Amino acid sequence: MMKEKLIMQTTISAKEGARYTLAKTILNPEAQALLMQLRSVMSAKHYATRSIGNYMREMRLLFSYYNEIDPRRIKTQDIIDYIQYIKSVYKVGREKCDQVAQSCSFFYKHVIPSPFIVPSSFYPRKECKLPTLLSEEEVKKLISSVDHPKHKMMISLFYGTGLRMNELRLLEPHHIDSKLYQIKVMNGKGARERYTILPKALLEPLREYYKRYRPKKYLFEGQKVGYPMHERSIQHFIHEAIKRLGWDGRDISAHTLRHSFATHMLDHGTDIHSIKTLLGHSKLETTIVYLHLSKTKRLLLVSPFDRISTDVRIGDIQHLFSHPIVSTFNTYSQKVFRDIASCHTEAKGKHVYKCDNASCGHIHYQYHSCGNRHCIFCGSNKRDDWVEKLTADLLPTSYYHVVFTVPHELNGLMMGNRKVLFTLLFDSAKDTLLTFSKDKKYLGGTVGVTGVLHTWGQELNFHPHIHCIVSGGGIDEAGKWIEPKRKEETFLFPVQAMKIVYRAIFLKRLRKMIKLTKLKTDGIDIPEILKQVSVKTWNVYAKAPFKDVNAVVEYLGRYTHKVALSHHRIKAITDTHVSFNYKDYQDNHKQKVLTITKEEFLRRMEQHVLPKRYVKIRHYGYLQNHGKKKKIEAIKEQLQIKSKPIIKIPIELKMLERYQIDILKCRKCNTGKYQLMEVFKTGRCTEAIVEVSAIIKSIPNKAPPNRLQL
Repeated sequence: MMKEKLIMQTTISAKEGARYTLAKTILNPEAQALLMQLRSVMSAKHYATRSIGNYMREMRLLFSYYNEIDPRRIKTQDIIDYIQYIKSVYKVGREKCDQVAQSCSFFYKHVIPSPFIVPSSFYPRKECKLPTLLSEEEVKKLISSVDHPKHKMMISLFYGTGLRMNELRLLEPHHIDSKLYQIKVMNGKGARERYTILPKALLEPLREYYKRYRPKKYLFEGQKVGYPMHERSIQHFIHEAIKRLGWDGRDISAHTLRHSFATHMLDHGTDIHSIKTLLGHSKLETTIVYLHLSKTKRLLLVSPFDRISTDVRIGDIQHLFSHPIVSTFNTYSQKVFRDIASCHTEAKGKHVYKCDNASCGHIHYQYHSCGNRHCIFCGSNKRDDWVEKLTADLLPTSYYHVVFTVPHELNGLMMGNRKVLFTLLFDSAKDTLLTFSKDKKYLGGTVGVTGVLHTWGQELNFHPHIHCIVSGGGIDEAGKWIEPKRKEETFLFPVQAMKIVYRAIFLKRLRKMIKLTKLKTDGIDIPEILKQVSVKTWNVYAKAPFKDVNAVVEYLGRYTHKVALSHHRIKAITDTHVSFNYKDYQDNHKQKVLTITKEEFLRRMEQHVLPKRYVKIRHYGYLQNHGKKKKIEAIKEQLQIKSKPIIKIPIELKMLERYQIDILKCRKCNTGKYQLMEVFKTGRCTEAIVEVSAIIKSIPNKAPPNRLQL
C-alpha cells in the first residue's frame, strides 16, 4: 500500500479566536488505515458529511500528537493529557474540547472497541449562554433592508418557519403543502423528518418567487442550476444586511432567526411541546432554553411572521368589503361597506398637485376619504379635533372611567331593536350616575358625563356597552362648583350599589317597553330572558381616579370616528380567511391572533353598523349640550381658570406637528412645493387657482398620508 502523506497543518478556531497549527507530520500506516475505517463506519451509520469531516480531523490531530504510539494503545489518560495540551498552549474553547472528547468516544467504541469509553463526566461543562435574539421590530428592519427577492424570501422563511441552514438550503418545492400551510422537513438534523408551519403571509410571495425563478430541483438554487445555494453565500448576504443596519458588533447569523422564531412563538402563547416539534429537537431540555423570555402556556399556534407581516395591502382589505355576501345585508349597511371599499380611491375624487420646481414638475394625486364614521381607514383628523375639544372642557378635578354593560342574554333582543335599546342603555347609565352624584353622601350635585357607545368586543362579537368619563366634582342647583368628597377613595361611587341601581333602572324601563309592544320580540322567549337577567349580577366597571385624564380621552378617541377595529389589526387575508389581532382579557390581557372566514368577518363587522344618524357620543350633567358653554365658563370663573381658545391650525401644520410629514413637499425631488391644479369630485373636474395653504385647509379630513397615494 502506497504511503499516503497526511499533512497535519490544521487550523482550529475557537470563540476566543485562538488558532493552532500542529507540525507537519506523516501518519504511520496503522493510523491512516484506522482513519479510513472511521470514515467507513460513520458513512454506514449515515452520519452527516460535516460530522464525518469533524471526527476525522480530530482523530488525525490526536494520532499526529501521539505519532510514535500505536493508536490501539492510546488510553483515557493520554486523551486527557492531549486536551489539556491544546487548552493550555492554543487556548481552545469548551466546544473544541467537547468535540475532541466526542470523537474519541465514538472511535474507541465503534472502530476499536476498547475496555474504556471516555466518561461523560469528563466532557467539559457546557456554558449556559442565552442565544442572541432579535425583537420583532428588528426582524422587520432586517427583512426590509434586503432588496434581492431571493435573499428576502430566505430571511423571511428562516424567521417564519424556524428552519436550520441546511434544512432551508435543501428544501424542495414539493415539500411545501400550501393547503395545510406546512412544510415537510426532509433533511433534518440526525436524519429526522418533521413538519413545521408555513406562514400564511408568505404563501403568495412564495408563489411569486417560484414563478420568477422557476427552480429546477431545490427551492433556493445557486448559480449552478439544480444545486442548492452554498452556505457561505447565504451567510454572506445576511452579514451584508447586518452591516447595513449597523449591527456588526452583534453575534447575528441565520440561526439567530431560528432562535427568534422560537422565542416569539413562546411570547405569543405557543406551548413548549409544539415548539419542540416544530424545531425538530430530540429532547425537551434543548427547547426549554427559550423559556427564559416567556412564562405563558397557550395553545394558539400562529407563525410570528403573520403578526409582523406588512404584506396585507390596503387594497386587499378594501376589496374584502366588496365580498358577495355584502349584497345580503340591508341597504344602509351595503352603502357603508361600499364607502369603506372606495375610501382613498379615485371613486371618491381627488386633488391633483404639481411640483413648482421647474426641473421636476411631478404630478401628485391626493385621493379623497369616504368620511363614513364606520370606516376603518379615515377619520383620524376628526378624532383629533374631538379629543382637542373635549380636553378643552376638562376641569382641575379628578376623573373616573366607568363602563356599563348588559348581560349577553339580551344581545338577541338588542340586535333587533338597536336604536331603541341603545338609547335605553345610554339613559340607564346616565340616570345611575346622576342619581348617585345628587346624593349628598357622595357629592350632592350634578357631575359632568361624556358617554361613548361601543358595540364590539375584541373578537368583533356583539357586545354593547357604554364608556363614560365622569368628573369627580360637580355643580349644585345654583351652579356653584362642589369639590369631590371622596378625594382619598379609590372609587367614584360604591360599585356594587351602582350595579343594583343600574339593573333596576334598565329592567323597569325595558318591561314597560315590552308591555307597550314597542319592541320586536319575534322568536325570543322574553319571560325566560327577563327571569335570567333579573337574578344575574350586571357588570359595571369602575376604576380609581385617573392621574392623567388625557389618557382616557385619547383611549375613547380611538373609536369615536371608526368602528370595531383599525386596519392595522388585520394581519393576513387569504382566499377564504382573515386573521386579526385581539386582546384576550380572560388570559391576562395577552395578544392573540384570530382567524375566521371572510363571510364571518364581514357578518361580525355588519353587526356594528349603527342605525342611520344615530348619535353615539352623548354628554350629560353640566356637560349636556343645552347651556353647556355658559356652565363651563361659569365654573372656570369660580375656579379662576382662564379658558384656552381652540385655534384652528391648517392641516399642513397639523401633519407636520403630529407626524413630521410635510404634505406640501414634493415626494420626488424633495425641494419643490406642490401647487393645486385641479379638483375632481367623484368624476367632475373643478379648476382652482388659489393659494396652496387655503386649498389644504379645504382638503377632507384624512389619516396620515402614507398610503394609497401615487
